[in-house]
Amino acid sequence: MTPIVQELNDDTIFCFTISQSKVIAQRIEANEWCDSITIAQDELIMLFDQTIEVNDSVVGSLEQKMRHMEQISHNQEMSMVLLNKTINVQERKLKRSKTHKLLMGVGLGIMTVLVIKN
Repeated sequence: MTPIVQELNDDTIFCFTISQSKVIAQRIEANEWCDSITIAQDELIMLFDQTIEVNDSVVGSLEQKMRHMEQISHNQEMSMVLLNKTINVQERKLKRSKTHKLLMGVGLGIMTVLVIKN
């Protein structure tokens, strides 16, 4: 594809035949399509990268929420254990006070009976 070179008014002009012009036009058009496909693919890649970033941030957030929920669950279990211990201690104190009241009542009753007899 060698053009015919002509000089006209201090300008160099390249002249091509019709078949050469068609080949050049096809190559130019093919390059334009390649460029537009490349641009579209670059945009898709950018969208995929953004999607991956969003997914990664969502996964990180969900993992953090899971750790927090595990910590909350652990804290609740510890609270339940401590509350059960407190309940057991108070039940023992209540039994002691009932026994103490019963013994005091029996002792007071016996003393009352002895005072009345004397």
